[in-house]
Amino acid sequence: MKLIKIIFKFFLGIIILIIGGYTFLYFFINERGKDTFLKFVKEQYGIQAKLDSLNMKFPFRIIFTNFQMDNINFREATVDIGKVNLIGGAFKIDKIYVKELNIEIDMDKLEQVINRKPLGPKSLVVVKQSFLPQVWRVKIDVFVLDKGSIIFCYNNLSPNLTFGLKDISGTIEDINYPLLDKFSLDLKGSIIFNEKNINDDLHIGGWIDWKKKNMDTFITTGGIDYFVFKDYYPNFWKPENLELKEALISLKAHLNSKDDDLRVDYTLILEKVVFNDKPLDESKVKTIKTILKLFKGNNDKPTIHLTFNTKMSSPHFEVNSIGESMLEQLKNLGKIPTPNIFNQMISKTEVLIDDGIKGIKGLTIDPALSALKDTVNRFLENIKKIAEIGNKKNDSKGR
Repeated sequence: MKLIKIIFKFFLGIIILIIGGYTFLYFFINERGKDTFLKFVKEQYGIQAKLDSLNMKFPFRIIFTNFQMDNINFREATVDIGKVNLIGGAFKIDKIYVKELNIEIDMDKLEQVINRKPLGPKSLVVVKQSFLPQVWRVKIDVFVLDKGSIIFCYNNLSPNLTFGLKDISGTIEDINYPLLDKFSLDLKGSIIFNEKNINDDLHIGGWIDWKKKNMDTFITTGGIDYFVFKDYYPNFWKPENLELKEALISLKAHLNSKDDDLRVDYTLILEKVVFNDKPLDESKVKTIKTILKLFKGNNDKPTIHLTFNTKMSSPHFEVNSIGESMLEQLKNLGKIPTPNIFNQMISKTEVLIDDGIKGIKGLTIDPALSALKDTVNRFLENIKKIAEIGNKKNDSKGR
Protein backbone atom coordinates (compact mmCIF):
# COMPACT_ATOMS: atom_id res chain seq x y z
CA MET A 1 0.00 0.00 0.00
CA LYS A 2 2.85 2.36 0.85
CA LEU A 3 4.51 1.62 -2.49
CA ILE A 4 1.26 2.37 -4.32
CA LYS A 5 0.99 5.72 -2.52
CA ILE A 6 4.56 6.57 -3.51
CA ILE A 7 3.89 5.70 -7.16
CA PHE A 8 0.62 7.67 -7.06
CA LYS A 9 2.33 10.75 -5.61
CA PHE A 10 5.12 10.44 -8.17
CA PHE A 11 2.75 10.45 -11.15
CA LEU A 12 0.58 13.11 -9.53
CA GLY A 13 3.66 15.30 -9.19
CA ILE A 14 4.50 14.78 -12.87
CA ILE A 15 0.93 15.66 -13.85
CA ILE A 16 0.99 18.81 -11.71
CA LEU A 17 4.36 19.76 -13.17
CA ILE A 18 3.07 19.31 -16.73
CA ILE A 19 -0.13 21.23 -16.03
CA GLY A 20 1.80 23.96 -14.23
CA GLY A 21 4.33 24.25 -17.04
CA TYR A 22 1.62 24.31 -19.68
CA THR A 23 -0.36 26.94 -17.72
CA PHE A 24 2.73 29.11 -17.36
CA LEU A 25 3.52 28.75 -21.09
CA TYR A 26 -0.09 29.48 -22.04
CA PHE A 27 -0.31 32.72 -20.05
CA PHE A 28 3.24 33.79 -20.97
CA ILE A 29 2.58 33.47 -24.71
CA ASN A 30 -0.80 35.19 -24.52
CA GLU A 31 0.49 38.01 -22.31
CA ARG A 32 4.13 38.48 -23.37
CA GLY A 33 4.47 36.43 -26.55
CA LYS A 34 3.89 39.31 -28.96
CA ASP A 35 6.53 41.59 -27.42
CA THR A 36 9.02 38.72 -27.07
CA PHE A 37 8.58 37.72 -30.72
CA LEU A 38 9.00 41.27 -32.04
CA LYS A 39 12.12 41.73 -29.91
CA PHE A 40 13.54 38.50 -31.31
CA VAL A 41 12.92 39.64 -34.91
CA LYS A 42 14.62 42.98 -34.27
CA GLU A 43 17.67 41.38 -32.61
CA GLN A 44 18.06 38.70 -35.30
CA TYR A 45 17.41 40.78 -38.43
CA GLY A 46 17.69 44.41 -37.33
CA ILE A 47 14.18 45.17 -38.61
CA GLN A 48 11.32 46.76 -36.72
CA ALA A 49 8.33 44.48 -37.32
CA LYS A 50 4.66 44.91 -36.49
CA LEU A 51 2.19 42.34 -35.23
CA ASP A 52 -1.41 42.83 -34.13
CA SER A 53 -1.60 39.78 -31.88
CA LEU A 54 0.06 36.49 -30.92
CA ASN A 55 -2.05 33.94 -29.07
CA MET A 56 -1.91 30.33 -27.98
CA LYS A 57 -4.88 27.99 -28.32
CA PHE A 58 -5.31 24.58 -26.77
CA PRO A 59 -3.35 22.40 -27.00
CA PHE A 60 -0.30 23.77 -28.89
CA ARG A 61 -1.53 26.08 -31.63
CA ILE A 62 0.14 29.49 -32.00
CA ILE A 63 -1.77 32.15 -33.97
CA PHE A 64 -0.14 35.24 -35.50
CA THR A 65 -2.38 38.04 -36.84
CA ASN A 66 -1.45 40.82 -39.29
CA PHE A 67 2.35 40.61 -39.41
CA GLN A 68 4.46 43.22 -41.25
CA MET A 69 8.23 43.27 -41.66
CA ASP A 70 9.86 45.40 -44.34
CA ASN A 71 8.54 43.88 -47.62
CA ILE A 72 6.99 40.81 -46.00
CA ASN A 73 3.51 40.61 -44.55
CA PHE A 74 0.70 38.14 -43.96
CA ARG A 75 -2.84 38.34 -42.68
CA GLU A 76 -2.81 35.27 -40.44
CA ALA A 77 -0.61 32.30 -39.62
CA THR A 78 -1.28 29.28 -37.42
CA VAL A 79 1.46 26.97 -36.20
CA ASP A 80 0.58 23.54 -34.76
CA ILE A 81 3.58 22.48 -32.66
CA GLY A 82 4.36 18.77 -32.30
CA LYS A 83 7.19 17.12 -30.37
CA VAL A 84 10.02 19.17 -28.83
CA ASN A 85 13.46 17.74 -28.01
CA LEU A 86 15.33 20.30 -25.86
CA ILE A 87 18.50 18.24 -25.52
CA GLY A 88 18.64 17.21 -29.17
CA GLY A 89 17.82 20.72 -30.36
CA ALA A 90 14.93 19.68 -32.59
CA PHE A 91 11.22 20.22 -32.68
CA LYS A 92 8.50 19.13 -35.01
CA ILE A 93 5.74 21.28 -36.44
CA ASP A 94 2.72 19.33 -37.61
CA LYS A 95 1.32 22.10 -39.77
CA ILE A 96 1.84 25.74 -40.68
CA TYR A 97 -1.01 27.60 -42.35
CA VAL A 98 -0.37 31.07 -43.75
CA LYS A 99 -3.08 33.23 -45.26
CA GLU A 100 -2.24 36.03 -47.71
CA LEU A 101 1.54 35.90 -47.39
CA ASN A 102 3.00 38.70 -49.54
CA ILE A 103 6.70 39.04 -50.38
CA GLU A 104 8.20 41.80 -52.52
CA ILE A 105 11.84 41.54 -53.64
CA ASP A 106 13.86 44.43 -55.07
CA MET A 107 16.18 42.61 -57.48
CA ASP A 108 18.64 45.51 -57.62
CA LYS A 109 19.14 45.45 -53.85
CA LEU A 110 19.27 41.64 -53.85
CA GLU A 111 22.02 41.67 -56.47
CA GLN A 112 24.02 44.12 -54.35
CA VAL A 113 23.65 41.88 -51.29
CA ILE A 114 24.68 38.78 -53.25
CA ASN A 115 27.75 40.53 -54.67
CA ARG A 116 28.71 41.85 -51.23
CA LYS A 117 28.50 38.61 -49.24
CA PRO A 118 27.24 35.04 -49.65
CA LEU A 119 23.71 34.27 -48.53
CA GLY A 120 22.89 31.33 -46.29
CA PRO A 121 20.20 30.22 -43.86
CA LYS A 122 20.48 31.90 -40.49
CA SER A 123 20.13 30.04 -37.23
CA LEU A 124 16.48 29.91 -36.25
CA VAL A 125 17.18 30.09 -32.52
CA VAL A 126 20.48 30.69 -30.76
CA VAL A 127 20.57 29.81 -27.07
CA LYS A 128 23.19 30.57 -24.45
CA GLN A 129 23.12 27.40 -22.37
CA SER A 130 26.13 25.23 -23.12
CA PHE A 131 24.23 21.95 -22.78
CA LEU A 132 21.79 22.93 -25.53
CA PRO A 133 22.60 22.94 -29.27
CA GLN A 134 23.46 26.22 -30.98
CA VAL A 135 21.22 25.62 -34.03
CA TRP A 136 17.71 24.27 -33.76
CA ARG A 137 16.53 21.75 -36.33
CA VAL A 138 12.92 22.08 -37.39
CA LYS A 139 10.81 19.49 -39.18
CA ILE A 140 7.62 20.84 -40.79
CA ASP A 141 5.22 18.15 -41.96
CA VAL A 142 2.94 20.42 -43.99
CA PHE A 143 3.21 24.08 -44.95
CA VAL A 144 -0.10 25.36 -46.37
CA LEU A 145 -0.14 28.56 -48.40
CA ASP A 146 -3.47 30.31 -48.97
CA LYS A 147 -3.58 33.10 -51.58
CA GLY A 148 0.03 34.22 -51.22
CA SER A 149 2.15 36.26 -53.60
CA ILE A 150 5.80 36.90 -54.44
CA ILE A 151 6.77 39.89 -56.57
CA PHE A 152 10.16 40.65 -58.18
CA CYS A 153 10.88 44.32 -58.97
CA TYR A 154 13.42 45.38 -61.63
CA ASN A 155 13.83 49.12 -61.18
CA ASN A 156 16.93 49.43 -63.39
CA LEU A 157 14.91 48.79 -66.55
CA SER A 158 13.15 51.39 -68.63
CA PRO A 159 10.25 51.20 -68.15
CA ASN A 160 10.40 49.60 -64.71
CA LEU A 161 9.30 45.99 -64.57
CA THR A 162 7.52 43.93 -61.94
CA PHE A 163 6.96 40.21 -62.33
CA GLY A 164 5.67 37.59 -59.94
CA LEU A 165 3.15 35.04 -58.76
CA LYS A 166 -0.18 35.87 -57.18
CA ASP A 167 -2.98 33.94 -55.47
CA ILE A 168 -0.58 31.07 -54.74
CA SER A 169 -2.31 28.24 -52.92
CA GLY A 170 -1.12 24.73 -52.17
CA THR A 171 1.22 22.73 -49.96
CA ILE A 172 4.92 22.19 -49.33
CA GLU A 173 5.60 18.99 -47.37
CA ASP A 174 8.48 17.46 -45.37
CA ILE A 175 10.55 20.61 -44.86
CA ASN A 176 13.73 20.18 -42.79
CA TYR A 177 15.41 23.39 -41.63
CA PRO A 178 18.25 24.29 -41.97
CA LEU A 179 19.23 21.18 -44.01
CA LEU A 180 16.69 21.81 -46.79
CA ASP A 181 16.90 18.23 -48.00
CA LYS A 182 14.16 16.57 -50.03
CA PHE A 183 10.74 18.23 -49.82
CA SER A 184 7.74 18.12 -52.15
CA LEU A 185 5.52 20.92 -53.39
CA ASP A 186 2.21 21.31 -55.17
CA LEU A 187 1.28 24.94 -55.84
CA LYS A 188 -1.20 26.70 -58.10
CA GLY A 189 -1.62 30.39 -58.79
CA SER A 190 -1.53 33.25 -61.27
CA ILE A 191 1.23 35.11 -63.08
CA ILE A 192 1.28 38.91 -62.92
CA PHE A 193 3.32 41.34 -64.97
CA ASN A 194 3.43 45.06 -64.13
CA GLU A 195 0.46 44.58 -61.80
CA LYS A 196 -1.58 42.98 -64.58
CA ASN A 197 -2.84 39.41 -64.28
CA ILE A 198 -1.64 37.60 -67.42
CA ASN A 199 -2.43 33.97 -66.54
CA ASP A 200 -4.64 32.15 -64.02
CA ASP A 201 -3.44 28.61 -64.72
CA LEU A 202 0.03 28.26 -63.23
CA HIS A 203 0.89 24.89 -61.67
CA ILE A 204 4.20 23.95 -60.00
CA GLY A 205 4.73 20.44 -58.63
CA GLY A 206 7.34 17.82 -57.84
CA TRP A 207 10.18 17.64 -55.32
CA ILE A 208 13.45 19.44 -54.55
CA ASP A 209 16.50 18.29 -52.56
CA TRP A 210 18.57 21.43 -52.12
CA LYS A 211 21.14 19.71 -49.91
CA LYS A 212 22.12 17.16 -52.58
CA LYS A 213 21.23 19.46 -55.49
CA ASN A 214 18.66 17.06 -56.92
CA MET A 215 15.20 17.89 -58.18
CA ASP A 216 12.35 16.66 -60.35
CA THR A 217 9.85 19.47 -60.88
CA PHE A 218 7.35 20.53 -63.51
CA ILE A 219 5.86 23.92 -64.36
CA THR A 220 2.83 24.47 -66.60
CA THR A 221 0.89 27.57 -67.60
CA GLY A 222 -2.15 28.29 -69.71
CA GLY A 223 -2.21 30.85 -72.50
CA ILE A 224 -0.12 33.98 -71.86
CA ASP A 225 -0.87 37.10 -73.86
CA TYR A 226 2.04 37.91 -76.21
CA PHE A 227 1.08 41.61 -76.10
CA VAL A 228 1.78 41.93 -72.37
CA PHE A 229 5.56 42.19 -72.92
CA LYS A 230 5.42 44.43 -76.01
CA ASP A 231 7.19 47.36 -74.30
CA TYR A 232 10.29 45.18 -73.83
CA TYR A 233 10.52 43.54 -77.27
CA PRO A 234 13.02 44.71 -79.90
CA ASN A 235 11.16 46.58 -82.65
CA PHE A 236 11.02 43.64 -85.04
CA TRP A 237 9.31 41.42 -82.46
CA LYS A 238 6.65 43.96 -81.48
CA PRO A 239 3.11 42.73 -82.26
CA GLU A 240 2.35 45.62 -84.62
CA ASN A 241 5.46 44.84 -86.69
CA LEU A 242 4.50 41.17 -86.94
CA GLU A 243 0.98 42.22 -87.98
CA LEU A 244 -0.47 40.44 -84.95
CA LYS A 245 -3.94 41.09 -83.66
CA GLU A 246 -3.91 38.44 -80.93
CA ALA A 247 -1.52 35.70 -79.72
CA LEU A 248 -1.49 33.34 -76.73
CA ILE A 249 1.48 31.17 -75.71
CA SER A 250 1.51 28.37 -73.09
CA LEU A 251 4.48 26.74 -71.36
CA LYS A 252 5.25 23.20 -70.19
CA ALA A 253 8.60 22.78 -68.43
CA HIS A 254 10.38 19.87 -66.75
CA LEU A 255 13.36 20.59 -64.47
CA ASN A 256 15.46 17.56 -63.55
CA SER A 257 18.72 17.73 -61.62
CA LYS A 258 21.16 15.03 -60.48
CA ASP A 259 24.15 16.03 -58.37
CA ASP A 260 23.79 19.71 -59.36
CA ASP A 261 23.55 18.97 -63.12
CA LEU A 262 20.25 20.60 -64.04
CA ARG A 263 18.55 19.93 -67.35
CA VAL A 264 15.58 22.08 -68.31
CA ASP A 265 13.20 20.77 -70.98
CA TYR A 266 10.47 23.18 -71.91
CA THR A 267 7.87 23.42 -74.64
CA LEU A 268 6.31 26.59 -75.99
CA ILE A 269 2.88 26.12 -77.57
CA LEU A 270 1.19 28.79 -79.67
CA GLU A 271 -2.36 28.34 -78.41
CA LYS A 272 -3.88 31.05 -80.58
CA VAL A 273 -2.71 33.51 -83.22
CA VAL A 274 -4.75 36.07 -85.16
CA PHE A 275 -3.25 38.44 -87.73
CA ASN A 276 -4.54 41.86 -88.73
CA ASP A 277 -7.45 41.77 -91.17
CA LYS A 278 -5.69 44.21 -93.51
CA PRO A 279 -1.92 43.80 -92.98
CA LEU A 280 0.47 46.40 -94.36
CA ASP A 281 2.83 43.67 -95.52
CA GLU A 282 0.92 40.60 -96.71
CA SER A 283 4.10 38.78 -97.78
CA LYS A 284 5.46 38.99 -94.24
CA VAL A 285 2.25 37.52 -92.81
CA LYS A 286 2.33 34.74 -95.39
CA THR A 287 5.93 33.89 -94.51
CA ILE A 288 5.21 33.89 -90.76
CA LYS A 289 2.23 31.59 -91.30
CA THR A 290 4.47 29.23 -93.28
CA ILE A 291 7.02 29.17 -90.46
CA LEU A 292 4.32 28.50 -87.87
CA LYS A 293 2.97 25.66 -90.01
CA LEU A 294 6.49 24.26 -90.16
CA PHE A 295 6.73 24.14 -86.36
CA LYS A 296 3.29 22.63 -86.11
CA GLY A 297 4.49 19.28 -87.48
CA ASN A 298 2.25 16.48 -86.21
CA ASN A 299 0.89 18.60 -83.38
CA ASP A 300 -2.42 20.42 -83.35
CA LYS A 301 -0.67 23.73 -82.68
CA PRO A 302 2.76 25.24 -83.48
CA THR A 303 5.15 23.81 -80.89
CA ILE A 304 8.80 24.48 -80.11
CA HIS A 305 10.67 22.11 -77.80
CA LEU A 306 13.71 23.74 -76.16
CA THR A 307 16.38 22.43 -73.79
CA PHE A 308 19.41 23.74 -71.93
CA ASN A 309 21.77 22.51 -69.23
CA THR A 310 23.01 24.47 -66.24
CA LYS A 311 23.85 24.10 -62.54
CA MET A 312 21.12 23.91 -59.91
CA SER A 313 23.30 25.77 -57.41
CA SER A 314 23.90 28.66 -59.84
CA PRO A 315 21.36 28.55 -62.70
CA HIS A 316 22.33 30.39 -65.86
CA PHE A 317 20.25 30.74 -69.01
CA GLU A 318 21.93 31.24 -72.39
CA VAL A 319 19.99 32.89 -75.18
CA ASN A 320 21.96 30.68 -77.58
CA SER A 321 20.15 27.57 -76.30
CA ILE A 322 16.99 28.74 -78.07
CA GLY A 323 18.72 28.84 -81.45
CA GLU A 324 20.42 25.47 -80.85
CA SER A 325 17.13 23.78 -79.97
CA MET A 326 15.30 25.30 -82.94
CA LEU A 327 18.13 24.23 -85.24
CA GLU A 328 18.01 20.67 -83.93
CA GLN A 329 14.24 20.56 -84.36
CA LEU A 330 14.41 21.67 -88.00
CA LYS A 331 17.42 19.65 -89.20
CA ASN A 332 15.41 16.64 -90.32
CA LEU A 333 12.58 18.54 -92.01
CA GLY A 334 12.17 18.06 -95.74
CA LYS A 335 11.44 21.68 -96.64
CA ILE A 336 12.07 25.00 -94.94
CA PRO A 337 10.62 28.31 -96.18
CA THR A 338 12.75 30.97 -97.84
CA PRO A 339 15.10 32.68 -95.37
CA ASN A 340 13.92 36.27 -96.01
CA ILE A 341 12.08 36.48 -92.72
CA PHE A 342 15.07 35.01 -90.86
CA ASN A 343 17.37 37.60 -92.43
CA GLN A 344 15.03 40.35 -91.25
CA MET A 345 15.04 38.90 -87.75
CA ILE A 346 18.83 38.77 -87.75
CA SER A 347 19.52 42.24 -89.15
CA LYS A 348 16.95 43.95 -86.93
CA THR A 349 18.14 42.17 -83.79
CA GLU A 350 21.84 42.77 -84.47
CA VAL A 351 21.21 46.53 -84.67
CA LEU A 352 19.40 46.44 -81.32
CA ILE A 353 21.95 44.37 -79.39
CA ASP A 354 24.05 47.35 -78.35
CA ASP A 355 21.13 49.71 -77.80
CA GLY A 356 19.08 47.26 -75.79
CA ILE A 357 21.84 45.50 -73.87
CA LYS A 358 21.02 47.28 -70.60
CA GLY A 359 17.42 46.14 -70.74
CA ILE A 360 18.44 42.58 -71.56
CA LYS A 361 21.00 42.63 -68.75
CA GLY A 362 18.30 43.44 -66.23
CA LEU A 363 16.48 40.21 -67.04
CA THR A 364 19.44 37.83 -67.08
CA ILE A 365 21.31 36.07 -64.32
CA ASP A 366 24.74 36.63 -65.88
CA PRO A 367 25.73 40.30 -65.39
CA ALA A 368 28.62 40.27 -67.88
CA LEU A 369 27.62 42.38 -70.87
CA SER A 370 30.27 41.03 -73.19
CA ALA A 371 29.26 37.44 -72.44
CA LEU A 372 25.62 38.32 -73.00
CA LYS A 373 26.35 39.93 -76.34
CA ASP A 374 28.31 36.85 -77.36
CA THR A 375 25.43 34.51 -76.52
CA VAL A 376 22.97 36.66 -78.49
CA ASN A 377 25.30 36.68 -81.50
CA ARG A 378 25.68 32.89 -81.32
CA PHE A 379 21.90 32.59 -81.17
CA LEU A 380 21.65 34.64 -84.37
CA GLU A 381 24.29 32.45 -86.02
CA ASN A 382 22.07 29.44 -85.36
CA ILE A 383 19.12 31.23 -86.96
CA LYS A 384 21.37 31.83 -90.00
CA LYS A 385 22.14 28.11 -90.12
CA ILE A 386 18.43 27.35 -90.10
CA ALA A 387 18.01 29.62 -93.11
CA GLU A 388 21.00 28.00 -94.87
CA ILE A 389 19.49 24.54 -94.38
CA GLY A 390 16.30 25.86 -95.95
CA ASN A 391 18.24 27.22 -98.95
CA LYS A 392 20.11 23.97 -99.56
CA LYS A 393 17.10 21.71 -99.22
CA ASN A 394 14.89 23.94 -101.36
CA ASP A 395 17.64 24.25 -104.01
CA SER A 396 18.12 20.46 -104.12
CA LYS A 397 14.37 19.94 -104.56
CA GLY A 398 14.26 22.57 -107.31
CA ARG A 399 16.89 20.86 -109.49
